[in-house]
Amino acid sequence: MSILDDVITVLFTEQNHKSQYSMTGRFDSTTSHLYLKHEKWIHEPSDKWTPCDAEGYVSQDLTTFTGRSLCFEDSAGNPAECPVAGGGEFILRHDRTKFAISGAGDASVNGLYTR
Repeated sequence: MSILDDVITVLFTEQNHKSQYSMTGRFDSTTSHLYLKHEKWIHEPSDKWTPCDAEGYVSQDLTTFTGRSLCFEDSAGNPAECPVAGGGEFILRHDRTKFAISGAGDASVNGLYTR
């Protein structure tokens, strides 16, 4: 993750290293709200898999990001929750050495991520 002028860039690597893509967004420190949008593929596993955007809130100690996946737009052009596997609510926790993801709509995303 990198932060420059309040723009956050993160690298998402799927647990089994089948896919990898970057996401960018802005963090609002007054509300703790974070919105991340898919930016580009690093490694695309197949043309059948679509990455989701994510939005939610970061805890005060910056260790937990609780949010929901956003995979398509509604009729008004607003992001909407994913109705299929991979979407829905999630909890991402880290302790500076590893991330733990739980609650993902696609169970293969859940797990412990380390470097």
